[in-house]
Amino acid sequence: MSLKDAWREAFPAQSAGRVVEYMLATWNELAARKLYHFSWAQTEPKLTLALKEILKDNAHTVGLQGFWGGEDQSVKLDPATLKPLKGYRTDIIYHSDLEGLSLTFEWKKLKGTSASRKAFYGKEGMGRFLEDDGYAKRQPFGLMVGIIESPRHRKDTQSLMVAMNKDDILALLHMIPDDGGVHLRAPSRELPGLAMFDTQHVRHSGGFSTFTFSHLFVEFPG
Repeated sequence: MSLKDAWREAFPAQSAGRVVEYMLATWNELAARKLYHFSWAQTEPKLTLALKEILKDNAHTVGLQGFWGGEDQSVKLDPATLKPLKGYRTDIIYHSDLEGLSLTFEWKKLKGTSASRKAFYGKEGMGRFLEDDGYAKRQPFGLMVGIIESPRHRKDTQSLMVAMNKDDILALLHMIPDDGGVHLRAPSRELPGLAMFDTQHVRHSGGFSTFTFSHLFVEFPG
């Protein structure tokens, strides 16, 4: 196994798939209710806070015993002085000591604008994982979740993939191609049938030399 694939040896992929499948099913159930307080009109933090509560309350029905958290606050400290340098609030996390699994989900509304796409892959999106001591800092895997207004806006996911595949963005994100030279790996290998595509990046943290994202997309009914 190559160094860039070594993280999979200890990663509980089957358990991760169960968690993501439950999260997506719960989103779809809530979105189908067409409630104002769970709609495109709401901000990302309001949507993820509501979703986290439902995920936490109902997880036992699908046999998930781990902890669901949202808007969890953490801070980057100066190691010499312990002065806070930067604060973080993760959108949704799932952690299970029993399964040895920790997942961080970062959510972004995806619109048909370059600013929206940049928010997804830039410093306020994927960049939160890729900077020093950022999100999921001891883990080799995380999830980006794009929120789409309706099925007719699905084309926005393709626009995002085109933008992310440009040379300057590949370099910015220190993206690693697969053995065939492909950077945006579609369909997803890590979460087949759940994620749209995966990307892998150079990141030295937690004993791992790479970091892999699965990219998920959810929507509201038209």
